Amino acid sequence: MKKILTCVLAGLLGASMFAISACNRNTVKNPGADYEVNLDIDYEVEGTLDIGITAEGTEKTMLESLIEEYNQIYPNVKVNIEQIPEPYNNSLVTYYQADTNAPGTMPDILMSNSEDMHPLVSSGILLDLQPYVNAATASDDTSKNLVLDEYYEEMWVLGQEDFDGDQFLIPRSADRVVTHINEKIFTDCFSQYTAAGNELPFTPIDGTYVPANGWTWEEFLDTCAVLRAYYDGDADWVTSSSNNGKSLYLIDAYLSWEAVYYSIFRSNGATLIDPETGAITVDSDATRTALDMMNELIEKRYAAPFSSSSQANYEGGQGAMMFQSAYARRWVNSLGDDYNLTSFPLIGSTPYIGTGVAGYGIYSRTPKRDLAWTFLRFMLTQDGQNALARGGMTTNPLRKDMSDPATNEWGKEYVEQGINMSAYTYGTEYCIPCDFMTYYDTDKYADLITAVSTLITDALGEMTYGDAIAKCVDQMNYVIAQ
Repeated sequence: MKKILTCVLAGLLGASMFAISACNRNTVKNPGADYEVNLDIDYEVEGTLDIGITAEGTEKTMLESLIEEYNQIYPNVKVNIEQIPEPYNNSLVTYYQADTNAPGTMPDILMSNSEDMHPLVSSGILLDLQPYVNAATASDDTSKNLVLDEYYEEMWVLGQEDFDGDQFLIPRSADRVVTHINEKIFTDCFSQYTAAGNELPFTPIDGTYVPANGWTWEEFLDTCAVLRAYYDGDADWVTSSSNNGKSLYLIDAYLSWEAVYYSIFRSNGATLIDPETGAITVDSDATRTALDMMNELIEKRYAAPFSSSSQANYEGGQGAMMFQSAYARRWVNSLGDDYNLTSFPLIGSTPYIGTGVAGYGIYSRTPKRDLAWTFLRFMLTQDGQNALARGGMTTNPLRKDMSDPATNEWGKEYVEQGINMSAYTYGTEYCIPCDFMTYYDTDKYADLITAVSTLITDALGEMTYGDAIAKCVDQMNYVIAQ
């Protein structure tokens, strides 16, 4: 899942959309949902597809693997990858404007995710894919049809407008926040801790000092307390501390990232926006409780303060944990045998885990809609999902029949190495997207997200809770009023 869009992006996007509407009178328009589709594309068809992606290297590698497998079915379709300059959404707006006068500037297929797609939907850049979904689900041809029951419904809907409307994005994976672990640090710390006669603060995976899936926030905090004493080297049970870590932090928590903060808010009963009335409900005891929970990590030196440029540096091997949804392969590459993972800590009696999807949509003006659909449809097959896994997609695929990491390509190699890949599949019932803004138009999504992210940095920084909440409410009211 990508980090949130900035206020600048949203402002530029709004201004650019005004320019687009003014210069779009004599061009092919977005067909909306009123267009015909053709699923019967010959396997020998000749053509070219251009796919626009972010500059992240992992995505390109995964896509190259998917293209190679797709070409086994459609050998005469040349698929090109174009890395769009950052900031990605802003660049797509520029491409969209240029495509008005020079058709073909915009790629035929566009990468996005459940957070960043909303401005692209409201701007008209992404094609409404519902006609293809409807036709494919109704098709009797097993090579062309789409059986929605084969996919996680909770994840499939994250490619829809407002998470319950027409389909604009076809997810390629089901992502959720997990806790990445430095197993060496955990083993060094907790083997000393138990040797001194103490009980572990968590239930471990058998034969390890790694917390088992389903650990709670209380167990997580108790774990942090032991790790803090180990890093500081001032507890009587500490016989050695390779970190010498009084100045180091334990966890890269990414508290201002919506996938983390929203699960903490919702687990504490804070809705932020009433889903029935649209009323802003940020100013509540539940919000303050959630802020206290996040602030405790900073006050106790578990996570770095926002006013500091420091971090736990998990990827560099100094931090013990990290909240992220990133692929296991990335951290195996950087930490090697020291890497493991477990689920995001469950909070309270109604816990939530932040979730989202990344995937691909079709450019609304491309004349190659039907050919582009063959690529998206192939991506959803077992062969397509396995191809993505070979390219580096080591998180749970979208398909329910591929959820077992021990028997599927996305996880088998790492399960055999003793890595807890089931953390990526644990607790689907707890998964929740950042959906508090869906009461309002999708073009307000980015600014509402930014307002709440700013609340976190303000409240956990120099402002009082009251002042930070008041500022957030003002920002949200301003966004809603536009």
